[in-house]
Amino acid sequence: MQKSIFVVAAMIISSPLLAQEDSSRFKQLNEVEVIATRTEKKVLDAPKSVTVITSKDFQQLPYTSVADLLGRYEGVFATGNFQNPGSLQYLFLRGADARQTLIMVDGVRLSDAATPDNTIDLSELSLANVERIEIVRGSQGTLYGSSAIGGSINIITKKFTKPGFTGNANLQAGSFGDKTFATNNLVDIGYSNASGIYAKAGYSNTISNGFNATVNNGTNNGGYQGNERDDFNKHDVSAKLGYDKNGWDAYASYSRVQQKADIDDGAYKDDENHVIHYNRDLYAYGIGKNINKDLSLKFLGGYTNTSRKDNDDSSVISTNPLTYDASVLASEYTGKYFSNEVQANFSFNKFSFVAGAGVTTEKMNVNSSLFIRTFNYTAITKYDTLGIHSRTAFAYTRGDWNIPFSQGRFVNLGAGLRFSNHSQFGNFVTFEINPSVKTSETSLIYANFSKGFNAPSLYQQFAPESDFTSGITRGNNSLKAERSFTAEVGVKSIVENIITFNLSIYHNEVDNFIDYAYLWEKNKPVGLLNYLDYRGDVYLNTGKLLTTGFEIGSQILFSPKFEVSANASINIGRLQYDPSAIDTAKTQGYQVQLYANGAFLNTSTEVKGLVRRPSTIVNVNATYKPVKQLRFLLDIRTTGKRPDVFYDPNLGPFGALGRNTIKGYTLTNLAGYYIISKNIAVSLQFNNIFGKDYSDINGFRNRGRNVWVGLNLGL
Repeated sequence: MQKSIFVVAAMIISSPLLAQEDSSRFKQLNEVEVIATRTEKKVLDAPKSVTVITSKDFQQLPYTSVADLLGRYEGVFATGNFQNPGSLQYLFLRGADARQTLIMVDGVRLSDAATPDNTIDLSELSLANVERIEIVRGSQGTLYGSSAIGGSINIITKKFTKPGFTGNANLQAGSFGDKTFATNNLVDIGYSNASGIYAKAGYSNTISNGFNATVNNGTNNGGYQGNERDDFNKHDVSAKLGYDKNGWDAYASYSRVQQKADIDDGAYKDDENHVIHYNRDLYAYGIGKNINKDLSLKFLGGYTNTSRKDNDDSSVISTNPLTYDASVLASEYTGKYFSNEVQANFSFNKFSFVAGAGVTTEKMNVNSSLFIRTFNYTAITKYDTLGIHSRTAFAYTRGDWNIPFSQGRFVNLGAGLRFSNHSQFGNFVTFEINPSVKTSETSLIYANFSKGFNAPSLYQQFAPESDFTSGITRGNNSLKAERSFTAEVGVKSIVENIITFNLSIYHNEVDNFIDYAYLWEKNKPVGLLNYLDYRGDVYLNTGKLLTTGFEIGSQILFSPKFEVSANASINIGRLQYDPSAIDTAKTQGYQVQLYANGAFLNTSTEVKGLVRRPSTIVNVNATYKPVKQLRFLLDIRTTGKRPDVFYDPNLGPFGALGRNTIKGYTLTNLAGYYIISKNIAVSLQFNNIFGKDYSDINGFRNRGRNVWVGLNLGL
C-alpha cells in the first residue's frame, strides 16, 4: 500500500479525466464555472477542493452505478459499491460519518427523514437528466447548513442548450457471477428554442437478477444460510421545464424513483421473503434574475417525500428439520422535507457578496405491525399522533475581497457567517474563513477554517419506544447538534497545459458525536449484569470524532494519445468517548454501554480507526487512444484495510458490535470505448479481471470477475 502511494506521489498524477485531441482539455479548469461558494467561479479560482464530473464523463467513463462513479475521485469511499446491485450504498467523504455529508439535487437536500440517522442510500440515485455533479470537500455548513461536515455533493440537472431537439441513450448489460444478469439503461431527451424555453426529460432503470448476497461462514452460527438470490429493480423518471434568457432563469422539475430490493436479515443471515419497496418524489423550483452585472436575485426551493415499505414474511430458518420463524413484519416509514430560500449576489469594485435566508421543515412517520405466530403475539407501532417534525430558519452571508497584485494574480480574502434557529435545540452560529492566493494564472493556494454542524435526525430525537422499567425513551429530545471545526490548506495548479496537480491537507474535529447505547442497572459490576438489569436504549452525545488526512491528485497528458491520472487519499480517524459528555438527566444515572463497540462508558475510551472507512485509497487510470475513434482505459483501485463490525453476543447481556479488520484489496478493470459514428458508440469493460476475492462488509458477498457491454446513442 505504501509503495502505491509513493508511486502516485512520484508520478504526480490525479483525478480521472479523458484526454482530448490536444491539451485544451486542461484549459477547462480556467473555463468551467462551479457554485462551490454559492457564486459562480472558475474551478481553478474556487478556494476549495472541488471536482466537477460532466455529462460527457458519464457517457465515456466505465461505471455501473453513481457510487461507482463517485468512488473514482479522491476522498470518496462508498460501501456496497461492488456488492449485489441494490445493496445499501453509503458515502463517506474525508472520513466523515455517512450522515455528515450533504447530497443535493439542484441545491435541494435529499433528506430521508424516516431513517434512524437521515443517511442517503446512493443506490437510489441515477444520472437521468443530469448535467454535472460537483463534489466540494470539507465543511460547507456556513453556506449549506446541516449535514455538510465532510462536504457536499450537488447533482445539477440539465437546462437550456442549443435550440432544437437533443437526446442521448446509454444502455448497459452485464454479468457479475454465475447465473447473474443486470442491465442499466438511461435515456435523456430535450427541446429548447431561441426564445429561451426548454424542456428536459429522462428515464433510467436498473434490473438485476443477482447472486446470494450473504456469505456462508461455514458454521451458520451467524444465522440461517440458504441459496436464495437477491434481485433488484429500480426505475427513475425526471422532467424539467424552464426559461433561460434575458437574465431570467426560471425552472420547475420533478423526479420519481421507485425501487424494489430483496434483502436479508443481516450478515450471514439469509431471508427468502424480505423485500423493501422504496419511493421518492422530488419537486424542485426556482426563479432568478440578473438585474445587472453587479446584482442578481434568486428564489429556490424544493419538496421531497419518501416512503419505505419493509415486508418480512415468515421465512425458512432451518432445512433440517424444515423450520419457519413464524413471524410477519410489515412496516412503512415515511419522511417529508420542504425548503424555501432567497439568495442575492452582488458586487462592487473588488468586493463580492452572497447573502440568503430561508426555512426548512422536516417530518417523519412510522406505522409497523409485528406478528409472532408461535406466541400469538402482535405488536403495533404508530407515530401518527405524535406529529414528529422540526423546523430550521436560517440566514447566511459570505463576502470576498479580491486584491489583484499583477496580471492574473490576486489575493482573495473570503469569509462567511450563518445563523440558524432550530425548533428543538435553539440558536447557533457557524462561520468560515477562506483566504486564497492566485500565485500565477494557473496556480492557486488556499486555506479554509470553518465550523459546521449536523442536526440530530428526527428518529434520534423523538423515537417514542420506551423501557417499561425506567420509562426512558429511545429518542432524546435533549440531544445537541454535532458541531465541527475544520482546518484545511491546499494547492491546485496547471503546468504547461499538460499536467494538473492538486493537494489538500486537513484536520476535522466533531464534538457532541451522536451514538446509540444500552442502559444498565446502576452500581452493579459489569461482569455481573444480566438481561434483568436492562433499563432501555437511547441516543446520546458521547464524545468526539477526529479525522486527519491529505489528498493528492494530478493528471499527465504525455501525448494526445496517452494520458495517465491518479489520486491518493490518506485519512486517519478516531473516536474519543467521554463519560462527562453523557446527559445523566436523560440516562437517570444508569450505566451506558455503546452498541457500536460494546464499551461501557465508566471511563474515557479512545477507539482508533473508523468503521468501514479505509485509511488509504489509491486510484490510478490510464487512457490510450491509438486512433481518434478508439480509446482504452485501465483502471486500478487500491483500498487499504479498515475495521468492520459484527454482532458479538459476548459483549454484555444482550451483545453488541465487536470489531475485526477487513483486508485491503486491489481491483484492476479494463475498458474499451469505440465511436462508430457521430451519434453511435459502443463500450466493453472487464471489471476485477484477476478475479480478486475480497470483502467490503462482514457477511456479504462482493462481485467477482464481471463483464459489461454498452451502447451509447446520441441525437
